[in-house]
Amino acid sequence: MKLEDLSAVIRPRSPWEAVDLGFALVRRHFPRLLVAWFICVGSLWALLLLSSKWVPMGLVLFVIWWLKPLYGRVTLFHLSRSLFGETPTIAATVRAWPGLLFKRLPYALLGGRLSSSRAFLLPVIMLEGLTGRERKARCKVLMKHSGGIASSLMGCCALYEFVLLVALYVLGMMFMPDGANREMFESLLDTGFREGEIPPMLLWTVTGCWLAAITLVEIFYIGGGFGIYLNCRTHLEGWDVEITFRRLGQRLGKVAAVLLLCLVPFFCIESASALSHAVKAEIPPLAKIEAPNIEEETTATDGKKHAAESIQSIKQHEDFKVHKVMRTEWINTAPEEASKPASEFDKSIFEIIGTIIFYIVAGFMLWKLIQFIVKYYGELKRRAPSVETKPVLAPRTLVGLDVAPESLPDDIVRAAWELWQTGNAQGALSLLYRGSLSWFIHSAALPVRDSDTEGDCLRLVKRLDEPHRRDYFSRLTNHWVAVAYADRIPPDTEMETLIRSWPFASRGGGA
Repeated sequence: MKLEDLSAVIRPRSPWEAVDLGFALVRRHFPRLLVAWFICVGSLWALLLLSSKWVPMGLVLFVIWWLKPLYGRVTLFHLSRSLFGETPTIAATVRAWPGLLFKRLPYALLGGRLSSSRAFLLPVIMLEGLTGRERKARCKVLMKHSGGIASSLMGCCALYEFVLLVALYVLGMMFMPDGANREMFESLLDTGFREGEIPPMLLWTVTGCWLAAITLVEIFYIGGGFGIYLNCRTHLEGWDVEITFRRLGQRLGKVAAVLLLCLVPFFCIESASALSHAVKAEIPPLAKIEAPNIEEETTATDGKKHAAESIQSIKQHEDFKVHKVMRTEWINTAPEEASKPASEFDKSIFEIIGTIIFYIVAGFMLWKLIQFIVKYYGELKRRAPSVETKPVLAPRTLVGLDVAPESLPDDIVRAAWELWQTGNAQGALSLLYRGSLSWFIHSAALPVRDSDTEGDCLRLVKRLDEPHRRDYFSRLTNHWVAVAYADRIPPDTEMETLIRSWPFASRGGGA
């Protein structure tokens, strides 16, 4: 890794500015990233969806969701190499995909799957290659610096993924024909208000929208996490300073080389001159030492005296002077036995004080505990068990509708038919729905609360052992929800069937 080869400006940034840096890197290479994603991740998805012939579709979707930490490795591989000036080709990314898929696979699927900072910590595993204690220590340091912004980024991306899923689903419904559009909407309502098998068309449409949302969001999520990682290392390791010094050294290195080449001749001339002077100065004394006159004893004695005087004169020079430093240090000369009783006395005093404080605190806590037990034990003992149960009052209004028996006409079927003939389809369905709820509340004693929704009422009705009324109420609920919330009027034949086959008595009475 050569910092001087970085293709982006590395400097200390604010947290969200670092996220924007990662998004900018993704936008720069988005076409290649998208193609590599479809080839690598899309092939894996195709194999998993193909296995839905033998395993439940819900299990397949869960596996696709659980493997999300592996998908971002394609994006990180491309961005990390592009950042250092080695943009990989699509073929190189595809060749590296098997190795990326199985690198640190157990940790990715077990240890770090539910991490709220997986995009931020992914470079530690894939780029730094750390394992064990080194990885934990590294992640701990990084999380202290930028763990909060990494978790916030994941929350924002998860929310945007859900919004994008709904938007793509609504956009797809807008381009469908009227019949298919209506069927898809009714299937969605039926799935939300009734437990059962999801229609294949709805299931595959939602799955396709979800995979498209994952593709668009996950690529930018990994890029944002990589930007936070780069900014964190810039703050902790001073990458910007190191890059500045390296580039300064590269610029000054060329100037230094030119100056050195210019000064080499002068150094050579000066060195040769100094060497010649040294040779001339040293040769005569060496010649005298090599050929002394040893025949005359007196001459040798005079030479020794002369040498001794020379040595003494050299030692007396300022450079050979011995400098002495005087230090004053206080030493306690008192006997050891005199100070020992004082330390022992101080130690015993502190032990006594600490023991007294400990017993005071322990006694106070024990007294409070006994007082607490006595107080609440007496209250529980004096509290008599309640035998009488208060009757549950039936709600008068439910989902904004008046379901009291006195608010309904004597003949609900005739009144609903008259409303339908006059063109008031919503009023007719509202009357049938109110009458059905009133019968279930007052005749079947259904435990309905005034805060329950249409779906809650339908789930309570499905517990009753009356198939014909249960099925009728399910159909009626679907049509009522479609009229009330989407202004979709049922066909004439369906409306006539609902009115004629109403299986409840008037005024919520018995059947």
